[in-house]
Amino acid sequence: MRNRYITYICYALIFLFAMFLVGTSPLLTEISKTFNLTPSQSGTVFSYNFIGFVVFVLIGGIASDRFGKKIVLNLSLVGFSITLFVFPLSGNFYVACVVMLLLGGFGGLMESVVCALVADMNTENTSFYMNLLQVFFGLGALAGPVIISILISNGITWQISYYIFGILSIILTVMSISAKFTQMDSEERLNFKSVKAVLTSKKVILAGLCMLFYTGSEVGSWGWMATYLKKNMDFSALRSSIAVGVFWMAMALGRLACGPVILKFGARKIVVWLATSSAFIVFLSGIIRSELLIWIIIVLMGFAFSSQWALIASYGSEEYKELSGTAYSLFLASGGAGGALIPYIMGVVSEETDMRIAMMSPAILLLAIAVIFIYFKRLEPLKK
Repeated sequence: MRNRYITYICYALIFLFAMFLVGTSPLLTEISKTFNLTPSQSGTVFSYNFIGFVVFVLIGGIASDRFGKKIVLNLSLVGFSITLFVFPLSGNFYVACVVMLLLGGFGGLMESVVCALVADMNTENTSFYMNLLQVFFGLGALAGPVIISILISNGITWQISYYIFGILSIILTVMSISAKFTQMDSEERLNFKSVKAVLTSKKVILAGLCMLFYTGSEVGSWGWMATYLKKNMDFSALRSSIAVGVFWMAMALGRLACGPVILKFGARKIVVWLATSSAFIVFLSGIIRSELLIWIIIVLMGFAFSSQWALIASYGSEEYKELSGTAYSLFLASGGAGGALIPYIMGVVSEETDMRIAMMSPAILLLAIAVIFIYFKRLEPLKK
């Protein structure tokens, strides 16, 4: 029961983190107005968030092995809560960038430790609970834009929205600190020879590149979605926020639907299909001008993106189950790098050309994922 209670806390934390992360999309326009940002400068809001994510995840993985997961989790929660309150108080854009870097760092560290804890506490059926964790992320990502849209439509400022996130974070921080963790940290020390084998594996490196492409494409697509719909499709702030929520609702449903399909077809084939489908749908998103069709595209995009993250990570790390923490840290860091780079590039493309072209651009990266996973078939051992 003790571990189950901690598992519930972990699900609540990932739900809150998703609410904050995806809630940035409908708030981006208001944040940009406050600091008088250009489109490319607006993209740096995501960039600094994920730069902090990458740095903290890499450092936090070592720290949690050295000092214990509970200590690192609680420190990340305290930092996350504080920075949620500090961000709205930023006096200028440069200060805001530093605070957003810390927000992304503490949030990423929290996410990585939560993933490790859920796996450690549910060894009897790890894949089920990890998939459920991703479902809670999807639900939080759905709730974030919906709640933000309600707040915005009622005249609530983006600053107050962050204070609300901060209050929720404080509540969960107190619950986590007061919870009694059973000892789950391994007493084994890092084997650097084995770690080197993971980090130099062609399969792991290519999967990490796919994670960079996927996370950057996903974050860029939902991150710029609200701004694109308002500027190019004449959506109101409320409808554009709801659109981001609909995208994440489709993501959550898609993850649930992919479960039984994985057992029949395997991760590699499904990634090829999902990556190809998402590339086509993302391309269409920049062409469609009908409001009805754009809603359909948003739903289809959510389904197509749905399980790619989990399947890329699991496929890339399947040969290193004893060092899955090292592999997953690499994938989280690669994804964070993509989240920092791709949305910024999309902002530059939007500023130099057109917002529609920027929204279509991730299709190239998604096609690259499909090509790499087709290539992976050559690396698989021949079946007798």
